[in-house]
Amino acid sequence: MKKIAFKLVIIIFTSFIIKSCLVEAREIERRYQIINDSQSDIRIKFFNTYSGDSLEVEIQKNEIYLGELLIHRSGNPQLSRDNSFYPSSAFNRSDSSVIIFDNKRISSKSYTMTTPRKAAFSEPLDRNIFRHKNYEHIGDGNYVFVIIESDYLDAVECNGECN
Repeated sequence: MKKIAFKLVIIIFTSFIIKSCLVEAREIERRYQIINDSQSDIRIKFFNTYSGDSLEVEIQKNEIYLGELLIHRSGNPQLSRDNSFYPSSAFNRSDSSVIIFDNKRISSKSYTMTTPRKAAFSEPLDRNIFRHKNYEHIGDGNYVFVIIESDYLDAVECNGECN
């Protein structure tokens, strides 16, 4: 009986030590934001081609759009990769978008999954709103993408027929 009690004490003590040594992964909050620094009011339509869901936002000149707050567990290597597609999660889990400038010009951006956890982005890579590397980290888990006048100039003319 003493051997059983002793073993039970050892098991309880060992499990207590192991449990106290385990560190729970901390949560990391991220928020992706879009600032309209162009000379045009813009509409952005986000699309999820798999679910058919869409989201449309209007951003006036010099306004900021805040994407959905994302909460991740630390230790995930995807969080810091340049080609991470986490911004899409903040915008209705979208995989494509169109940016419409004053209903005069239109630009489209997208990404596709080439393998699990690896994405291919539409060109130009340095101006794709779905690509993590294109956001500036401004502190406290906040990342910002600035739409600038050159984005307007690079967009295709649609002469009021932008949908």
